[in-house]
Amino acid sequence: MEDHVELIEGTLSDPDEVRMSAEDPNTVAMYYRWFWNTAVGAKYVRVVVKLLDGDAFVLTAHVTDNIRRGERVWIRE
Repeated sequence: MEDHVELIEGTLSDPDEVRMSAEDPNTVAMYYRWFWNTAVGAKYVRVVVKLLDGDAFVLTAHVTDNIRRGERVWIRE
């Protein structure tokens, strides 16, 4: 994903869906956005973000075919 910073930025700034992680629902959010043009074709980009008091940082980002379980906190209408 290092060569695809624009996909990560697009996912964080304009997600299709945001869910809290089922494994760590208090501090880990997963941002999803569908892209037709990833390096491996049409896929979701998932950006996993650690949320701290007054701060946050990206844990990982990758392409995926599906949205993982977890409480949905936001969805594009």
